[in-house]
Amino acid sequence: MALPPTEAGQPPEVAATAAATPEQPAANMMAHIAMRGNVLGHAGDWLGEPGSNRAIEALLLAPAAEGPPHQSPAPEYQLLYKEGLRTPWTPAGQVCGSMGLGLPCIGARFRLSAETAAFFDCRYDVSFTDGTLKENLADTEMAEAPAGAAVAALRLHVTPRPGTPLIVLNDIDLRQPPAWDSSDRPDDPTIRLRLLSPAFPTRPPTIRHSERIPPGPAGAMNVSFARRVFPGRTVTLRMIEDAIVVNEGIVFDRDLNLVAGTDRLFSAAEIAEHRAAAEAGRERGLRRIAGISVLCKSKAPQNFGHFLVEMFPKAWVGSRLLSQRNPSFIVAESDVLPVVRDALAGIGINPFAVSATDNAPVRCDTLAVIDGLTHHGVYQSPLCARALAALAAPVAPAGQRKLFITRHAATRPLHHQETLAAALEAKGFTIADPARLSLREQIALFKGANVIVGPLGAALTNIAFCRPGSRVVALTAQSFPDTFFWFLAQHAGLYYEEIRGQDVSGTPDAPQSWNAGFTLDDADIAYLASL
Repeated sequence: MALPPTEAGQPPEVAATAAATPEQPAANMMAHIAMRGNVLGHAGDWLGEPGSNRAIEALLLAPAAEGPPHQSPAPEYQLLYKEGLRTPWTPAGQVCGSMGLGLPCIGARFRLSAETAAFFDCRYDVSFTDGTLKENLADTEMAEAPAGAAVAALRLHVTPRPGTPLIVLNDIDLRQPPAWDSSDRPDDPTIRLRLLSPAFPTRPPTIRHSERIPPGPAGAMNVSFARRVFPGRTVTLRMIEDAIVVNEGIVFDRDLNLVAGTDRLFSAAEIAEHRAAAEAGRERGLRRIAGISVLCKSKAPQNFGHFLVEMFPKAWVGSRLLSQRNPSFIVAESDVLPVVRDALAGIGINPFAVSATDNAPVRCDTLAVIDGLTHHGVYQSPLCARALAALAAPVAPAGQRKLFITRHAATRPLHHQETLAAALEAKGFTIADPARLSLREQIALFKGANVIVGPLGAALTNIAFCRPGSRVVALTAQSFPDTFFWFLAQHAGLYYEEIRGQDVSGTPDAPQSWNAGFTLDDADIAYLASL
């Protein structure tokens, strides 16, 4: 995406800054401001109008000039939105923020690179829409608006330290559209905002009988388990005009090009099949969803756990970023739809804004596609945990302290589950089947517990609602490769342990041996009863 040139109808002071004069250097900063558009300015001067009710939505600094670091500081910058959402640190020469979304920033900060900080000092003043002013903020200090306010104006001071040449920012004519360049294709005009998914530390799980795990699953899981820190990454918000949503969330644009990020976990054959369905549907006429909608469906939407971790957070992010646009939220028709509706209502989404769709193609006027929050089995963003925490916040914890969570699915069954349940109940555990509970009851149950034991399955997703420090002992087949619940435990601050039972198939190296189920030995049952 590129911010367009400053429009001719803007206030006179904008045009006055567009070209260099002997008295005024060329603009080297630009802000996209509500009801004004692109406003040009220069470091040391106010960019925007202090105390105005017109909020800054995007920011651009001129790129670094060629030369050594002591001659061109080129600060990075970051914008803050409500609920703690923020952009990545953005290098000079790239746009930070959004336009056209009506999304004001409520905070901002700047920083110098390690190479330039030795030569320059970076400070800034920030004025807010309520008239509040924060001045002389130091490098990396977040200037956050008071409640209900937003950033109205910025003034950046980058000054050389003693002995450094007085060269501050590269002057550039920002009337020309700047390039948006990132790890995404620089020519992708659909990207309207980038958010930061923060870095997070992890620790490997404690695994009882880890020697039973076959080399293949062990290697796949250790890619994640061996990491000590997952670095920050970018979450993108794309706006696709005249989009077609097919099946479990595959998206095509008006030219039937596949939209990036919606194809994960789908095979090339499935994508080709769904593209053909989209084309055929377009010819005969499609159901239309008017206005702006947020895509909240992906692979396996009928799975409670997949919905909570991989789809619900998209609704949370979308509702926070697009609240001024009154979006609808596209979810899947499935058996868990009542839970889906309860979850969305729990974060303030109007039930009438929820559009449930089946696998048939639907046409959306403007579709918001949020990508980068999860990659099943590989990554979960801390923003997912933040969304689930928002859902759980108003729910009071129940009184049960030790839980055994039962599972009754046909695949991956724990054989002799009743025997284990009886042994644990005799030791004070509450036996619970979350499938029989409302969403609110599930949240309360897990929020009040400090020891949770149960086989891996959708119901165990509720560990995301546990208090930090709670103990989770997950039971599963020796051959089952899974990191989904471990990620949840990392974000929730839980002590996470696995017991790897023996595959009843007797051939743990066979494909999907885990589906036949597993057993625990007497020593494992005695261990669990001692918790």
